[in-house]
Amino acid sequence: MPPNYSVIQRGTRQNRILITNNEKKRISVLLAVRGDGRKLKPLIVFKGVSNARVSQEVRNYDDDISLHTAQAKAWTDEDVLKYWCKNVWREATAETRGPKVLLVDSYRLHKDNEDLFHGRRQDIQVKFIPKHCTGLIQPLDIGFVLLSKELGKCGFLMTLRMKK
Repeated sequence: MPPNYSVIQRGTRQNRILITNNEKKRISVLLAVRGDGRKLKPLIVFKGVSNARVSQEVRNYDDDISLHTAQAKAWTDEDVLKYWCKNVWREATAETRGPKVLLVDSYRLHKDNEDLFHGRRQDIQVKFIPKHCTGLIQPLDIGFVLLSKELGKCGFLMTLRMKK
């Protein structure tokens, strides 16, 4: 999104802001890390209609290190959560013996679909981070997401400059 401020010379009557429509492009990334530090496959959610052309195209991007899907606003909805549980979480829990704990934020979707995290297994506990505390205690929000956003912006700007 373009910033909500601009820097112009004092006394200027108009300030032209060029918009490229790229600020409307959006993705979400679902990230998870195991207690031993191993990262689970990220699920990258693009803006697009489920089971339409974009959705089918982004699934072709799947590889050993990431999975891809589409949702109308690039948000995590119930279908995206089901996809993550089936293709990331269940795979990770299948290869790990002993009890497991999944720590998630108090997003209503997570609470309403807690059974997706358990599946048919009794050795999985789901714990919810209290509301308004996620950014304070969730390590991926503190150290990784902010850095990733900044690097993503830099990469995007470099791509635009190279096209000129």
